[in-house]
Amino acid sequence: MSVPWEQRSFSESKSPYGQLVTLVVKDEAGRRLTRTMRKTDNLQVLVDFYYNTMAPVVERGSGVFEYRGTQIVFPRQQVPVEFDMKDGDVVDFVPVVKPHTLVTPVLKERYEESRSFACTVRRTDQLKGLMSFYLRTALKAGAVFELDGGRLVGDETPADLQLEDGAIIHVSPA
Repeated sequence: MSVPWEQRSFSESKSPYGQLVTLVVKDEAGRRLTRTMRKTDNLQVLVDFYYNTMAPVVERGSGVFEYRGTQIVFPRQQVPVEFDMKDGDVVDFVPVVKPHTLVTPVLKERYEESRSFACTVRRTDQLKGLMSFYLRTALKAGAVFELDGGRLVGDETPADLQLEDGAIIHVSPA
């Protein structure tokens, strides 16, 4: 007579299931990819799976992988058993932003010379996000934004305007 399934016990070394772990890679876009692997497989297997599955949306090498706040270092041979990973554990993919993709313009109030605001933005983001940041931070209902004497409407990007760090955008009351 066989032993019912729920009464069976497996030692981790004898059961093939004890040698496997199912991990989840989660990225900042909320995407979750799940992969079962051996506890002794190099975590590079999980990383390769993520990049291969997400191509061309996510470029290989464009981020770092972290487990419980600790970066998984490559090409060092790191394995799930080293981190005591369990089924369902999440490995976070954190994109690395390259400095040349960012710019920090300065919003300077025209009539209050001592007040200025800075906010780092992507060169490809429309300036309306930066303008909204100013309005929320300065507690203003409206304002006029100007660069080199020309009025900004918000659909421009720092790349369109060739903004560099520290570029002054003048702000006047609406």
